[in-house]
Amino acid sequence: MSGYDRLVGATRGRILALLRRSERTVAELAADVGVSENAVRVHLGGLERDGLIGAASTTRMTGGKPAQVYELTEGGRELFARACAGFLASVIGVLESREGTAKARRLLREAGRRASPEESRGDLATRVEAAAAALRALGGDVDIERTPQGFRLRGHGCPLGAVVTAEPLACALAEAFASSIIGSAVIERCDRTTIPRCVFEVKSSPARGG
Repeated sequence: MSGYDRLVGATRGRILALLRRSERTVAELAADVGVSENAVRVHLGGLERDGLIGAASTTRMTGGKPAQVYELTEGGRELFARACAGFLASVIGVLESREGTAKARRLLREAGRRASPEESRGDLATRVEAAAAALRALGGDVDIERTPQGFRLRGHGCPLGAVVTAEPLACALAEAFASSIIGSAVIERCDRTTIPRCVFEVKSSPARGG
């Protein structure tokens, strides 16, 4: 049984997996899952109340009649990331127990640097915007704030949120990821309480040429 099956139940997990691949109608889901259309509607109702799926803006003609099409919501897509979180948390936990916290943090920072795109060019504001865009591409919602010292990257919904509450060292990945793009030191100030939020401080530095 997959991680998201354990979170929502086997049948609903199969429905979510199908909708992850493409939008589907009730009839299509019933045929693929092997249950009645009425049963699918019951499951869809529960998933919709949980904010995991919703009605798509399109309909599909079936037998000359329009049929509603369903799709994953943002919350539904995040569910798959949460299902993988336990795996990543276990890897970090083993790394820390075998290598110690300091070395584990160094290794995670190296992984973050290797995962980052090529270092950005231009002035600091341009490079900070490039880092924010890269974090958004990973699933984060990131704002940029001016500070007396430079800039602050503030996340609203961390792409590693399902991991960092159990394994705070996971923040070292995102810290090094952003630092490599910006090309200067980034100080992690993440909020790891009920709703984890990324916070990275970036101090001003001389402008770079393009």
